[in-house]
Order: sequence, then C-alpha cells, then structure tokens
Amino acid sequence: MIVLKERPSGGTLFSKDNLPESKKLDPFVAGKGALNYNCGQCGQLMLKSIRRIQILDAVYKCPKCGAFNRVKV
Repeated sequence: MIVLKERPSGGTLFSKDNLPESKKLDPFVAGKGALNYNCGQCGQLMLKSIRRIQILDAVYKCPKCGAFNRVKV
C-alpha cells in the first residue's frame, strides 16, 4: 500500500479508532481472493485474501502505526 503524508480532506476513510483493542489489529476486510495488502509503513496486514474488484478507492488508517494508506492500483 502507498503511505500518504497526511489524512486526505475528502473521500472514504476506514479507521478502527473506535473498536476495542482486541479487534483493532484484525484486517479491515477478509475475503476469499488471492491478494493481501499490508501497511506501507509498518507491514501490518490490513486487507486479507481479497479480489482486485473488491478494492475501494479509499484510505485506510493503520491501527498499529497510524499511517494513512491507499491501495496502489
């Protein structure tokens, strides 16, 4: 994933800030595809076993290091 310098002002942002600690490090999405995406800064697994068509044009805030990531398509 590509790490962004700052949080974008528009668009969709996925974050786990409001989840209990026990759920924060789970992937945002877990599917049945062949693609995995990790945080571009710390390597945390963020999207697991997904198909390319499932990728949204969105930003994902890493629950481990706080970096803002976008999938490189």
